[in-house]
Parts: sequence; structure tokens; C-alpha cells
Amino acid sequence: MYTIHSQTIALLPVPNPGREQGELHTLIFEINRSFIVPYPPTQIVKRHVRKYAGSYMAQQERAMKMLKETKMVPIACPTASGFEIALTPTHAATNPKVIWFAPIHILRFDHRHQCIYTRYGTHFLFPVAEETYNRQFVKGITLQRMLSNRKQFLLHYKSSKKQHTS
Repeated sequence: MYTIHSQTIALLPVPNPGREQGELHTLIFEINRSFIVPYPPTQIVKRHVRKYAGSYMAQQERAMKMLKETKMVPIACPTASGFEIALTPTHAATNPKVIWFAPIHILRFDHRHQCIYTRYGTHFLFPVAEETYNRQFVKGITLQRMLSNRKQFLLHYKSSKKQHTS
């Protein structure tokens, strides 16, 4: 199974290149590489969250509360290093067309060519309507900022608490 980390850019569904039709695999884009794994994108997200955060549903509810949204919310995916990366779905998580992407890595979306350009000089096809991309990008980057601000607050709180006890 794939482990989501701070260099994960996107998880795109692709048909199984092998025998069984209808079975989905995932094309994973990272900062410096891309490759295919034999699991659907949402299964990767759910298993990763279960491993590092306990419950996909709890992470989904957390995002709903933080964003005051009820549909297609991004999911905070904790990494082994303690960083949380917000992965945003382009469709309902149960939809086989769902792409999960990390807005923190995106430079721009070219809607005419349906192409994502990353901050690292790479690009890839991103077959999503402009309105969907824009709405989901805002949700994802908002959650990412909230997670970062929360982490900064906790780090500051812990360091100030240590100074007071010393």
C-alpha cells in the first residue's frame, strides 16, 4: 500500500492495465516521480488515514466542522513526520472518477487543456471542470492553512509553556 507524505501531489484513477476490466489502480504523482499502484485512490486515502489517524470518518467530520462544509471535503492526511497534508477530492469519494490532490503543491490549473502545473516545474493531465477545480482548490488550501496555523499555535504554546516551567 502507498504511504501519503509531504511530497504527494495527486492520486489519479487509472484502469487496471492487466486482466480485469473495471478494476482501478492509482497513478501517483509526487514532486520527483510518478508511478502506478494496484489500489483505487480512495482506498489509499482511507487506509493511510486509518493507519496514522485512526478513522477516515473522524477526519472527514473534523474537516466538515473546520470548513463548515458538508460535501467533498478535503481530508487531513497525517504523515510519519508529523506534517498533515490536505488531500482534496474532485468528486464524491465513492465515485470511481475521484482524483485526490494536494493544493499546497499546485501552481496553476489550465482549464482549456485540463492540465495541472506544479510548483516544481512538472505538469500532468487533470480531467476536471474548471468550476470543480476552483471550488475544491479553495477548500483544500483553506484546510491546509488551518492545519498549519494550528500546528504553529501548538508549537508556540509548547515552547512558551517550557519557558515558564524552567
